[in-house]
Amino acid sequence: MRVYLLIFVALLAAQAHAAKQKAELANEEDPEDKPLVLACNQTTKCKPCGAFRLNEHCRGVGGYALATCVVAREGSEPDHEFVRPLKKKQRAAVEGSVETHHHGCTPKSRLSASRFMLLCAVGAAAALVVVRLRQLGRLGI
Repeated sequence: MRVYLLIFVALLAAQAHAAKQKAELANEEDPEDKPLVLACNQTTKCKPCGAFRLNEHCRGVGGYALATCVVAREGSEPDHEFVRPLKKKQRAAVEGSVETHHHGCTPKSRLSASRFMLLCAVGAAAALVVVRLRQLGRLGI
């Protein structure tokens, strides 16, 4: 009876060892399975968007900057400022290639494009009031 019990315990230990090895193999990820991404660093100062620069980089944040990006595996480049996924037309990019892209950013200037446009509108309204007052003064009203 003891022999059967020892065989049973040995069989359970072997199964546990095999399951542990299988779990370790499953945890080891192949770096080739990770998708390619663009790991980027900003290389120019953030510029505010003007009235004529209404592209995708200026929506919401108010500025754009140039970034130098390296095509790398996801998680392999921890020292970059931001990571963005590859677009459909960039899927053929080779790992390690360098590309430049625009990206949205928040400008540090005090006068943004929207504030400048508001200032112009206030100035135009003030000029219109002055012109109307002069016209009324000439008519003697």
